Amino acid sequence: MSERRSDWIAFVPQLPAQLWLLAAAAFVNFLGYMVTPFLVLYLTEVANFSIESAGVLLTCFGLGGIAGTWSGGRLSDRIGAPNVLVLSFLISGGAMAVIPAISSTLIIGGILIVLAFANGAFRPAYDACVVGLCPEDERSRAYAVYVVAINIGAGIAASLGGYLYAGKPELIFYVDAATSLFAAGLVSVFLARPLNTESKKASKTEMVDGAARAAHKSIAFLLVCLASCVLDVVAKQTSVTLPLYVTSAYGMTPEAFGHLLTLGYLVFAAAVLPVSSWVKERNPIQMAVAGMAIVAAAFSLLPTGSGGSVLVGLYLLITFGQLLFYPAIMSIVMGIAAKDGERSGEYMGFYRTTQSVAGLAAPSIGTFIYAQLFPSALWGFCTILILASALALWRLKGI
Repeated sequence: MSERRSDWIAFVPQLPAQLWLLAAAAFVNFLGYMVTPFLVLYLTEVANFSIESAGVLLTCFGLGGIAGTWSGGRLSDRIGAPNVLVLSFLISGGAMAVIPAISSTLIIGGILIVLAFANGAFRPAYDACVVGLCPEDERSRAYAVYVVAINIGAGIAASLGGYLYAGKPELIFYVDAATSLFAAGLVSVFLARPLNTESKKASKTEMVDGAARAAHKSIAFLLVCLASCVLDVVAKQTSVTLPLYVTSAYGMTPEAFGHLLTLGYLVFAAAVLPVSSWVKERNPIQMAVAGMAIVAAAFSLLPTGSGGSVLVGLYLLITFGQLLFYPAIMSIVMGIAAKDGERSGEYMGFYRTTQSVAGLAAPSIGTFIYAQLFPSALWGFCTILILASALALWRLKGI
């Protein structure tokens, strides 16, 4: 019994207490992440907006998120990442609380931009805190703890949000606001400042050519961000175009596909810590490239299969590829950012911005190829795009 327990404990990262506090704050914040899945329903069913108007408002939300991730990183360098986290939570909570009282399309659009901006600023600020607090060899597992925290929080929120929305739709906004304010209190009271003194010391001896380099001027960093952006665009097809494909090619019902997505989330949350522990002992570039190759292989095989069991296997293969890729790529990104401690927030903000751009671009790219050509062309495009990006990333294996 004690041996089994020690094996389980080996998967738990030996992280600073402040990082566990950050993870707890992220969990609380995502526990209230119940508005996003029901936002389009609220706008059309409760606020009585047309579908077209709701689409415009959701586009505003996406653009606000991109601006937030970019600005959040820069603000983290200027006023401190913990302060950005607190402001993000406070602004998000305030925006959530007032939305149910607004009926104007223009005003709601503005509030959604502010809300998305605050949500977007949270991610690079969180990443900058990790860079400042976490030892280099534990960054991949620190990311894994974050993933577990937000997936569990978001999973609970989705179920709870469904019940609240069915009872009284406005409650999802008020509960979300309350959790944001509680997370702000956790960070404000318990998170130490400043966080990144060690990174700043390291930056004085590790700067390239003796001077700070902006994130967008580092070719290696840009290629790493490109690889992540490419995988995000492809992976998001599982919730954009894959639902259309499985109902026709695989004969899967929407309910069954929903269960498949749930399976993927649960597998990812359960496996990310042990897989991250394994990845951190290996070359992160090699692990990221291996993950991309596995995802590419799964997408290339989609047109060749039929039946639910084959689809489950391919979807789990995609999930496994992501399990290898994301902890490794975050370790690489944070390692590059830590070498320039004065600009670590800018680096993380730039990286998160590419993810936001991928989230905005993925539906347009996927649906265009799917509708204008044919599904197999989309899966082939995804495969080639990933492999080309993986090859570019492999050439950086010395960083």
